[in-house]
Amino acid sequence: NTSTFFSAYLQDKIEYNHFITNAGVRFDQFKPNEDYITDFLNPEGEKEKASNKTMISPRIGVAFPITDKGILHFSYGHFYQMPTLRKLFLKSIFGAGLSPSIGYGNLKPEKTVMYEFGLQQQLSQYLAINSSIFYKDIRNLLALQSIHYNSPVYGPSDYAIYLIKDYAMVMGITFSLTKRWDPISRLSAFLDYSYQSTEGNSTNSGSFFFNALTGEEEEKKIVSLSWDQSHVFNSTISITEPGPKGWGLGIIGKLSTGWPYTPNIPNANYVPYPNSSRKPFQKSLDMRFYKV
Repeated sequence: NTSTFFSAYLQDKIEYNHFITNAGVRFDQFKPNEDYITDFLNPEGEKEKASNKTMISPRIGVAFPITDKGILHFSYGHFYQMPTLRKLFLKSIFGAGLSPSIGYGNLKPEKTVMYEFGLQQQLSQYLAINSSIFYKDIRNLLALQSIHYNSPVYGPSDYAIYLIKDYAMVMGITFSLTKRWDPISRLSAFLDYSYQSTEGNSTNSGSFFFNALTGEEEEKKIVSLSWDQSHVFNSTISITEPGPKGWGLGIIGKLSTGWPYTPNIPNANYVPYPNSSRKPFQKSLDMRFYKV
């Protein structure tokens, strides 16, 4: 089978005396041309044709000059991302003692709705700041699910499949300071800090199997997702002397909080809350010196 992906984009820029607008819309269509499982408890049973996925993504950005050195900006947009082809079309063989992973041809695209509001301000000839507040609403996230299958031929076995996990929510702020090179201090620098909170519903690896078996939805728990990093600080600092006998010193540093994880507590009488602990801080520092 051959799948087809088509996309088109239209954008226009409108300039007025007091604001500038960039508006656009993107059209995407994906035709998987694939069959998918209708009953997760019987993956070798009947299948249906996967539906075509049509995505329309409006986007708009507006900038308001507040002074000759400052701009307020706002943006809103929809963004779609189809799962990788492996998660859609992976084929495998069921059999005794096997635990195959298979694709699910009717997966929906991941959808993100993003809002951002920010300020750009020049403080002097060599110094400027840029700050923003953002919010992302993400739907149709994927989760790898383990499902128990009682084959009439091979007996009890398990298989894994990617299914829709539901949603996540990301919100945060960013702040950056830019210092251009000047002939007096010979210093140029870029400092960037961001804070964000990334949360979503926690889905156990066997939740879809138990939901299908019992006909009841599991209780949804809001937890930090595995790709959440609360604090990230980046810096790039350079001191240079141009010319035929010039020299330079460059420093690049990064400091960030660790990723969340679910602790493994031996002999505990309870199951730890998902992603309830954090790995240690991550830090790095690189320095380079040169002389012509």
